[in-house]
Amino acid sequence: MFNCPFFSRCSLSNEVLLAQDIDLIKEYLNTPGVLTTDDFSKSYVKRYCQSNYNQCARFQVVNNLGMDYLPANLLPNQLGRADEILNNHL
Repeated sequence: MFNCPFFSRCSLSNEVLLAQDIDLIKEYLNTPGVLTTDDFSKSYVKRYCQSNYNQCARFQVVNNLGMDYLPANLLPNQLGRADEILNNHL
């Protein structure tokens, strides 16, 4: 069950977490407790999409600005980056 109200429109599970972008993959693998991109994907979905979506950087941007302002490569844990986006547009 996905609690995030934006899950069905969010590209997290089908684009970001499956990205071929080497910088994103490096960041995935540097996340504590994550050994593979598959583990990373499951971890983020469980941590953010299914429970604490209000702590997700992607949710913060979409909730405050709308889907058009969501960078495709914004990861759920990048709250600092989300704050920059919000500060630049609010």
